[in-house]
Amino acid sequence: GSGTTGVVCKKQNRKFVGIDNNIEYLNIAKKRLASASNRNN
Repeated sequence: GSGTTGVVCKKQNRKFVGIDNNIEYLNIAKKRLASASNRNN
């Protein structure tokens, strides 16, 4: 939940599409994805 698939995809250098209809969860996912990007670079 909350961007987990996207985070794993980024770690594995895979493309992904993330969709959510709840703005709160979307914002959580965005933060997690940004954090994952910073850790991998």
